[in-house]
Amino acid sequence: MAAISSTELERLRDLFCCPISYELYKDPVIDRVCGHVFEKIFIEQWLTDNETCPISRNSLNIDQLETYTVVKDACALLNPERVAPLTEEDLELLRSAEISFLTRERPPRASEEIHASVMEKVAEKIKAYSNAYHGSESCC
Repeated sequence: MAAISSTELERLRDLFCCPISYELYKDPVIDRVCGHVFEKIFIEQWLTDNETCPISRNSLNIDQLETYTVVKDACALLNPERVAPLTEEDLELLRSAEISFLTRERPPRASEEIHASVMEKVAEKIKAYSNAYHGSESCC
């Protein structure tokens, strides 16, 4: 049986709390545009009347949401009605979920698009500098 303090359990429950409902996630989804996490039913309800993320106000639709499985699994372990003691594997899952949740600046798909865009701009700058250098000085 793995030990975790009640203070630590409460901290994790607060961390994994929907910004719309203020409740522990049961079915969390991550916004692939901004990286925000919401309880599925509440963000779907929000999106019936709005076309933006409730936090960033960036454009958002239901197709841009995906289940956040590691957080969903962690929240099942954090459910106050759970009676089974936490195992070492449970604690490892909680740690992984916390790290994933805290480091999610952007989901991988958005990060790849940003990286490609930045690399394209860098290539353009290199080409411009190269043209300026070779245009003003002759070689040999």
